[in-house]
Amino acid sequence: MTQVSSAAGRSFLGYLCENIRNRGKNPLRAFTGFALAWVAFFLLWTVIPAFDGLTHNGMAVLGIVVWASIMWVSEAMPAGVTGISIPTMLLITQALPWNNGKPPMATIFAGFTDHVIWLCLFAFMVAAVMQLIGLDRRIALGILARFKASSVCRVIWGMFFVNIVLGFLVPAANARAATLLPVVQGICNLLGDTPEERAAKKALVIQSLVYGSMICGMFIMTAHLPNMILVGIFEKNGFTNINFLNWMLLQFPYLGMFVLTNWWTRYYFKTNCVSIAGGSATIEKSYKELGPMSTAEKTLLGIFLLVGFMFVTGKGSFIYELHRQPLGVIGLVGMM
Repeated sequence: MTQVSSAAGRSFLGYLCENIRNRGKNPLRAFTGFALAWVAFFLLWTVIPAFDGLTHNGMAVLGIVVWASIMWVSEAMPAGVTGISIPTMLLITQALPWNNGKPPMATIFAGFTDHVIWLCLFAFMVAAVMQLIGLDRRIALGILARFKASSVCRVIWGMFFVNIVLGFLVPAANARAATLLPVVQGICNLLGDTPEERAAKKALVIQSLVYGSMICGMFIMTAHLPNMILVGIFEKNGFTNINFLNWMLLQFPYLGMFVLTNWWTRYYFKTNCVSIAGGSATIEKSYKELGPMSTAEKTLLGIFLLVGFMFVTGKGSFIYELHRQPLGVIGLVGMM
Protein backbone atom coordinates (compact mmCIF):
# COMPACT_ATOMS: atom_id res chain seq x y z
CA MET A 1 0.00 0.00 0.00
CA THR A 2 2.91 2.32 0.74
CA GLN A 3 4.32 1.60 -2.71
CA VAL A 4 0.97 2.45 -4.33
CA SER A 5 0.77 5.75 -2.44
CA SER A 6 4.37 6.57 -3.36
CA ALA A 7 3.70 5.83 -7.03
CA ALA A 8 0.55 7.98 -6.94
CA GLY A 9 2.54 10.81 -5.37
CA ARG A 10 5.22 10.59 -8.00
CA SER A 11 2.67 10.50 -10.82
CA PHE A 12 0.86 13.57 -9.45
CA LEU A 13 4.14 15.48 -9.17
CA GLY A 14 5.01 14.38 -12.68
CA TYR A 15 1.60 15.56 -13.86
CA LEU A 16 2.21 19.00 -12.34
CA CYS A 17 5.70 19.21 -13.86
CA GLU A 18 4.32 18.25 -17.27
CA ASN A 19 1.64 20.94 -17.04
CA ILE A 20 4.25 23.55 -16.17
CA ARG A 21 6.51 22.49 -19.05
CA ASN A 22 3.55 22.58 -21.44
CA ARG A 23 3.17 26.25 -20.48
CA GLY A 24 6.79 26.76 -21.49
CA LYS A 25 7.88 27.37 -17.88
CA ASN A 26 10.55 25.86 -15.64
CA PRO A 27 9.04 23.54 -12.97
CA LEU A 28 11.79 24.24 -10.43
CA ARG A 29 11.35 27.99 -10.78
CA ALA A 30 7.56 27.70 -10.59
CA PHE A 31 7.56 25.47 -7.49
CA THR A 32 10.16 27.64 -5.76
CA GLY A 33 8.28 30.85 -6.52
CA PHE A 34 4.98 29.30 -5.41
CA ALA A 35 6.43 28.25 -2.06
CA LEU A 36 8.27 31.54 -1.46
CA ALA A 37 5.14 33.56 -2.27
CA TRP A 38 3.04 31.76 0.34
CA VAL A 39 5.78 31.81 2.97
CA ALA A 40 6.28 35.58 2.51
CA PHE A 41 2.52 36.15 2.66
CA PHE A 42 1.98 34.25 5.91
CA LEU A 43 5.06 35.81 7.53
CA LEU A 44 3.83 39.34 6.79
CA TRP A 45 0.21 38.57 7.68
CA THR A 46 0.57 36.58 10.89
CA VAL A 47 4.18 36.45 12.17
CA ILE A 48 6.09 39.70 11.61
CA PRO A 49 4.94 42.56 13.91
CA ALA A 50 3.29 45.46 12.12
CA PHE A 51 5.73 48.07 10.84
CA ASP A 52 5.53 51.65 12.10
CA GLY A 53 2.50 53.35 10.62
CA LEU A 54 0.89 50.09 9.47
CA THR A 55 -2.06 48.33 11.08
CA HIS A 56 -2.65 44.58 10.97
CA ASN A 57 -4.87 45.19 7.94
CA GLY A 58 -2.06 47.11 6.30
CA MET A 59 0.31 44.19 6.88
CA ALA A 60 -2.23 41.89 5.23
CA VAL A 61 -2.32 44.16 2.16
CA LEU A 62 1.49 44.26 2.11
CA GLY A 63 1.59 40.46 2.31
CA ILE A 64 -0.81 40.17 -0.62
CA VAL A 65 1.28 42.62 -2.68
CA VAL A 66 4.46 40.64 -1.99
CA TRP A 67 2.64 37.37 -2.70
CA ALA A 68 1.37 38.61 -6.06
CA SER A 69 4.74 40.11 -7.01
CA ILE A 70 6.59 36.84 -6.37
CA MET A 71 3.91 34.88 -8.26
CA TRP A 72 4.23 37.20 -11.26
CA VAL A 73 8.03 37.28 -11.31
CA SER A 74 8.42 33.52 -10.86
CA GLU A 75 5.45 32.80 -13.19
CA ALA A 76 4.33 30.17 -10.69
CA MET A 77 0.71 30.70 -11.73
CA PRO A 78 -0.79 32.27 -14.86
CA ALA A 79 -0.88 36.06 -14.48
CA GLY A 80 -4.66 36.17 -14.85
CA VAL A 81 -5.19 33.61 -12.08
CA THR A 82 -2.89 35.60 -9.79
CA GLY A 83 -4.76 38.79 -10.62
CA ILE A 84 -8.21 37.39 -9.83
CA SER A 85 -6.82 35.86 -6.62
CA ILE A 86 -5.90 39.27 -5.19
CA PRO A 87 -9.49 40.41 -4.41
CA THR A 88 -10.23 36.92 -3.05
CA MET A 89 -7.31 37.20 -0.62
CA LEU A 90 -8.41 40.72 0.37
CA LEU A 91 -11.74 39.17 1.37
CA ILE A 92 -10.30 36.16 3.20
CA THR A 93 -7.78 38.19 5.22
CA GLN A 94 -10.26 41.01 5.87
CA ALA A 95 -7.53 43.41 4.71
CA LEU A 96 -10.38 45.84 4.09
CA PRO A 97 -12.55 46.03 7.21
CA TRP A 98 -15.93 44.32 7.05
CA ASN A 99 -19.09 46.31 7.86
CA ASN A 100 -21.38 44.58 10.40
CA GLY A 101 -20.12 41.19 9.33
CA LYS A 102 -20.58 41.94 5.64
CA PRO A 103 -17.58 41.89 3.26
CA PRO A 104 -16.95 45.09 1.25
CA MET A 105 -17.56 43.35 -2.08
CA ALA A 106 -18.36 46.57 -3.97
CA THR A 107 -15.07 48.15 -2.88
CA ILE A 108 -12.87 45.10 -3.49
CA PHE A 109 -14.28 44.34 -6.93
CA ALA A 110 -14.68 47.98 -7.98
CA GLY A 111 -11.84 47.64 -10.48
CA PHE A 112 -13.69 44.87 -12.27
CA THR A 113 -16.82 46.99 -12.66
CA ASP A 114 -15.10 50.06 -14.11
CA HIS A 115 -16.41 50.73 -17.60
CA VAL A 116 -12.85 50.94 -18.97
CA ILE A 117 -12.51 47.20 -18.27
CA TRP A 118 -15.22 46.49 -20.84
CA LEU A 119 -13.43 48.66 -23.36
CA CYS A 120 -10.32 46.55 -22.77
CA LEU A 121 -12.29 43.33 -23.21
CA PHE A 122 -13.73 44.57 -26.50
CA ALA A 123 -10.27 45.43 -27.79
CA PHE A 124 -8.90 42.01 -26.83
CA MET A 125 -11.88 40.23 -28.39
CA VAL A 126 -11.44 42.09 -31.67
CA ALA A 127 -7.72 41.30 -31.66
CA ALA A 128 -8.33 37.59 -31.03
CA VAL A 129 -10.95 37.25 -33.77
CA MET A 130 -8.88 39.32 -36.20
CA GLN A 131 -5.85 37.07 -35.74
CA LEU A 132 -8.04 33.96 -35.97
CA ILE A 133 -9.48 34.89 -39.36
CA GLY A 134 -6.25 36.47 -40.71
CA LEU A 135 -7.48 40.04 -41.06
CA ASP A 136 -4.33 41.38 -39.37
CA ARG A 137 -2.08 39.91 -42.08
CA ARG A 138 -4.37 41.25 -44.83
CA ILE A 139 -4.19 44.76 -43.37
CA ALA A 140 -0.39 44.64 -43.04
CA LEU A 141 0.27 43.32 -46.55
CA GLY A 142 -2.37 45.63 -48.05
CA ILE A 143 -0.76 48.77 -46.63
CA LEU A 144 2.75 47.65 -47.63
CA ALA A 145 1.52 46.87 -51.15
CA ARG A 146 0.10 50.39 -51.45
CA PHE A 147 3.46 51.82 -50.38
CA LYS A 148 5.25 49.99 -53.23
CA ALA A 149 7.94 49.11 -50.70
CA SER A 150 11.10 48.61 -52.74
CA SER A 151 13.60 49.90 -50.18
CA VAL A 152 14.18 49.43 -46.47
CA CYS A 153 13.22 53.04 -45.77
CA ARG A 154 9.86 52.71 -47.55
CA VAL A 155 9.15 49.43 -45.79
CA ILE A 156 9.84 51.03 -42.39
CA TRP A 157 7.44 53.88 -43.11
CA GLY A 158 4.90 51.43 -44.45
CA MET A 159 5.16 49.38 -41.26
CA PHE A 160 4.68 52.56 -39.24
CA PHE A 161 1.26 53.09 -40.81
CA VAL A 162 0.49 49.39 -40.41
CA ASN A 163 1.16 49.81 -36.68
CA ILE A 164 -1.18 52.79 -36.52
CA VAL A 165 -4.01 50.83 -38.14
CA LEU A 166 -3.41 47.75 -36.00
CA GLY A 167 -3.21 49.99 -32.95
CA PHE A 168 -6.98 50.47 -33.24
CA LEU A 169 -7.51 46.71 -33.33
CA VAL A 170 -4.77 45.04 -31.25
CA PRO A 171 -4.54 46.40 -27.68
CA ALA A 172 -0.94 45.46 -26.85
CA ALA A 173 2.45 46.36 -28.32
CA ASN A 174 3.81 42.83 -27.95
CA ALA A 175 0.71 41.37 -29.63
CA ARG A 176 1.13 43.75 -32.59
CA ALA A 177 4.80 42.84 -32.83
CA ALA A 178 3.90 39.14 -32.83
CA THR A 179 1.30 39.79 -35.54
CA LEU A 180 3.80 41.60 -37.76
CA LEU A 181 6.74 39.29 -37.09
CA PRO A 182 6.00 36.86 -39.99
CA VAL A 183 5.57 39.80 -42.39
CA VAL A 184 8.82 41.46 -41.28
CA GLN A 185 10.65 38.13 -41.37
CA GLY A 186 9.45 37.52 -44.92
CA ILE A 187 10.72 40.94 -46.00
CA CYS A 188 14.07 40.34 -44.27
CA ASN A 189 14.42 37.09 -46.20
CA LEU A 190 14.39 39.14 -49.42
CA LEU A 191 17.58 40.88 -48.34
CA GLY A 192 21.01 39.40 -48.95
CA ASP A 193 23.85 38.76 -46.53
CA THR A 194 26.19 41.69 -47.18
CA PRO A 195 27.19 43.83 -44.15
CA GLU A 196 24.88 46.61 -45.36
CA GLU A 197 21.92 44.27 -45.79
CA ARG A 198 22.46 42.63 -42.39
CA ALA A 199 22.46 46.10 -40.82
CA ALA A 200 19.30 46.95 -42.77
CA LYS A 201 17.57 43.86 -41.34
CA LYS A 202 18.35 45.07 -37.82
CA ALA A 203 16.99 48.54 -38.58
CA LEU A 204 13.85 47.04 -40.11
CA VAL A 205 13.14 44.83 -37.09
CA ILE A 206 13.87 47.57 -34.54
CA GLN A 207 11.73 50.21 -36.22
CA SER A 208 8.84 47.94 -37.24
CA LEU A 209 8.48 45.68 -34.22
CA VAL A 210 9.83 47.82 -31.38
CA TYR A 211 9.58 51.57 -31.91
CA GLY A 212 6.64 51.41 -34.32
CA SER A 213 4.41 49.31 -32.07
CA MET A 214 5.37 51.21 -28.90
CA ILE A 215 5.02 54.75 -30.28
CA CYS A 216 1.70 54.04 -31.99
CA GLY A 217 0.57 52.42 -28.75
CA MET A 218 0.90 55.77 -27.00
CA PHE A 219 -0.99 57.62 -29.74
CA ILE A 220 -4.12 55.41 -29.79
CA MET A 221 -6.10 55.01 -26.59
CA THR A 222 -6.98 51.32 -26.99
CA ALA A 223 -3.56 50.32 -28.36
CA HIS A 224 -1.97 50.09 -24.91
CA LEU A 225 -3.66 48.79 -21.75
CA PRO A 226 -2.08 51.42 -19.43
CA ASN A 227 -3.69 54.13 -21.60
CA MET A 228 -7.16 52.88 -20.67
CA ILE A 229 -6.20 52.55 -17.02
CA LEU A 230 -5.06 56.19 -17.07
CA VAL A 231 -8.35 57.25 -18.66
CA GLY A 232 -10.18 55.58 -15.79
CA ILE A 233 -7.99 57.38 -13.23
CA PHE A 234 -8.55 60.73 -14.98
CA GLU A 235 -12.31 60.23 -14.99
CA LYS A 236 -12.36 59.43 -11.28
CA ASN A 237 -10.60 62.77 -10.72
CA GLY A 238 -13.04 64.86 -12.72
CA PHE A 239 -11.55 64.77 -16.23
CA THR A 240 -14.54 63.20 -17.98
CA ASN A 241 -14.14 64.51 -21.53
CA ILE A 242 -11.30 62.25 -22.63
CA ASN A 243 -12.30 60.30 -25.73
CA PHE A 244 -10.44 58.82 -28.71
CA LEU A 245 -9.93 62.14 -30.49
CA ASN A 246 -8.93 64.08 -27.38
CA TRP A 247 -6.41 61.37 -26.51
CA MET A 248 -4.91 61.48 -30.02
CA LEU A 249 -4.53 65.25 -29.88
CA LEU A 250 -2.92 64.97 -26.46
CA GLN A 251 -0.43 62.33 -27.64
CA PHE A 252 0.10 63.60 -31.21
CA PRO A 253 3.55 65.12 -30.52
CA TYR A 254 4.71 61.68 -29.39
CA LEU A 255 4.51 60.48 -33.01
CA GLY A 256 7.52 62.67 -33.67
CA MET A 257 9.57 60.12 -31.74
CA PHE A 258 9.26 57.78 -34.71
CA VAL A 259 10.84 60.40 -36.96
CA LEU A 260 13.75 60.75 -34.53
CA THR A 261 14.25 57.00 -34.08
CA ASN A 262 13.95 56.46 -37.83
CA TRP A 263 16.60 59.10 -38.50
CA TRP A 264 18.90 57.57 -35.89
CA THR A 265 18.56 53.98 -37.13
CA ARG A 266 19.12 55.10 -40.74
CA TYR A 267 22.24 56.97 -39.64
CA TYR A 268 23.51 54.23 -37.33
CA PHE A 269 22.87 51.27 -39.65
CA LYS A 270 23.52 53.19 -42.92
CA THR A 271 20.27 52.02 -44.55
CA ASN A 272 19.61 55.00 -46.86
CA CYS A 273 20.64 53.23 -50.04
CA VAL A 274 19.65 49.65 -49.25
CA SER A 275 17.02 48.38 -51.70
CA ILE A 276 14.99 45.17 -51.54
CA ALA A 277 15.26 43.06 -54.67
CA GLY A 278 11.74 42.25 -55.81
CA GLY A 279 10.36 43.59 -52.55
CA SER A 280 7.26 45.38 -53.82
CA ALA A 281 6.45 42.57 -56.27
CA THR A 282 6.76 39.91 -53.57
CA ILE A 283 4.55 41.85 -51.15
CA GLU A 284 1.98 42.44 -53.90
CA LYS A 285 2.00 38.73 -54.74
CA SER A 286 1.54 37.72 -51.10
CA TYR A 287 -1.34 40.17 -50.79
CA LYS A 288 -3.10 38.87 -53.89
CA GLU A 289 -2.68 35.28 -52.71
CA LEU A 290 -4.97 36.10 -49.79
CA GLY A 291 -7.85 36.40 -52.25
CA PRO A 292 -11.00 38.47 -51.70
CA MET A 293 -12.14 39.37 -48.18
CA SER A 294 -14.25 36.71 -46.52
CA THR A 295 -17.67 37.38 -45.00
CA ALA A 296 -16.15 37.01 -41.53
CA GLU A 297 -13.50 39.66 -42.30
CA LYS A 298 -16.10 42.07 -43.68
CA THR A 299 -18.35 41.50 -40.66
CA LEU A 300 -15.57 42.15 -38.16
CA LEU A 301 -14.45 45.24 -40.07
CA GLY A 302 -18.02 46.51 -40.15
CA ILE A 303 -18.45 46.01 -36.40
CA PHE A 304 -15.21 47.83 -35.70
CA LEU A 305 -16.15 50.74 -37.99
CA LEU A 306 -19.49 51.06 -36.17
CA VAL A 307 -17.79 51.06 -32.77
CA GLY A 308 -15.10 53.44 -34.04
CA PHE A 309 -17.80 55.84 -35.24
CA MET A 310 -19.40 55.71 -31.78
CA PHE A 311 -16.00 56.35 -30.19
CA VAL A 312 -15.31 59.54 -32.15
CA THR A 313 -18.86 60.93 -31.78
CA GLY A 314 -19.13 60.35 -28.04
CA LYS A 315 -19.13 62.70 -25.08
CA GLY A 316 -16.81 65.69 -25.57
CA SER A 317 -16.23 65.09 -29.31
CA PHE A 318 -15.18 68.25 -31.13
CA ILE A 319 -16.54 66.80 -34.40
CA TYR A 320 -20.13 66.09 -33.35
CA GLU A 321 -21.50 64.81 -30.06
CA LEU A 322 -24.01 62.17 -31.18
CA HIS A 323 -24.35 60.46 -27.81
CA ARG A 324 -22.97 60.57 -24.24
CA GLN A 325 -22.35 56.88 -23.61
CA PRO A 326 -19.05 56.10 -21.79
CA LEU A 327 -16.33 54.16 -23.58
CA GLY A 328 -17.04 50.94 -21.69
CA VAL A 329 -20.68 50.92 -22.80
CA ILE A 330 -19.55 51.34 -26.40
CA GLY A 331 -17.19 48.40 -25.87
CA LEU A 332 -20.14 46.33 -24.59
CA VAL A 333 -22.13 47.28 -27.70
CA GLY A 334 -19.24 46.04 -29.84
CA MET A 335 -19.08 42.72 -28.00
CA MET A 336 -22.85 42.31 -28.22
